[in-house]
Amino acid sequence: MNIKYMQKTKILTKLIIAVFFLTAGNVLNAQIYHEECKEDLREFMRQGTNYEKLGLSETDTNSWYADEEWVPKVEGVTWIETYNFYLRIEEFWWNYLDLDGKFKFRSPELIGFGCNNNLTELDVSSNTQLIAFSCSYNSLTSLDVSNNFGLTHIFCDNNKLTTLKTSADTTWWTGLMYFCCENNSLKLSTFPILLRTDHYLFFPQDTINGGIIGYADVVDLSTEYDVRGYITNFEWFDITEWNRKRNIATNK
Repeated sequence: MNIKYMQKTKILTKLIIAVFFLTAGNVLNAQIYHEECKEDLREFMRQGTNYEKLGLSETDTNSWYADEEWVPKVEGVTWIETYNFYLRIEEFWWNYLDLDGKFKFRSPELIGFGCNNNLTELDVSSNTQLIAFSCSYNSLTSLDVSNNFGLTHIFCDNNKLTTLKTSADTTWWTGLMYFCCENNSLKLSTFPILLRTDHYLFFPQDTINGGIIGYADVVDLSTEYDVRGYITNFEWFDITEWNRKRNIATNK
């Protein structure tokens, strides 16, 4: 056998082996999680000490741009494989962890969200497949779910909401079963009008303190009278008489 041929064959074999191990190494170190989801996680967890409350250490944050070892350590997150084989976030369940700040995740695959903490802002406009949604017991003053057509459960009670935006035509919420928005600062004109739901809880709301109204003063309730075609009935009473009746009922 030709010696030069044998030498070339050995060199080629070594090259093939080297390429094999290099490729295998790249596969092992390949990106698994979608970059957009990772960046959204990093953005949220770098607010205050959210990363610690979700199971990460400071060492994890020092390397979270270099590798993905920190990603599966984040508590309460479920991932799903997408068409391009990257994993994207499917569910969050972060309840009563004392999390702070603003929340926005762009994953369109998100179907479940529960975050009852201390959030001040929440954006779910990109989560068009959202089904179950709970943001109770936060510090939200406004909420927009007008782009979340598949919702079946909405819990946004016990916040500070003055604005709650839904679609102008709520008939598309054909699968909506629960809508709970009590214990906020909503008025009649800002309540969603829901035509199809099994449970719609909106009472009580915070008292609107209007001060003392004199007999000659004009009270303008026009914005609360005709609410999208629904007429409101107002009942007037004397506060002194009302307090007297309440005291009698309490002392029985």
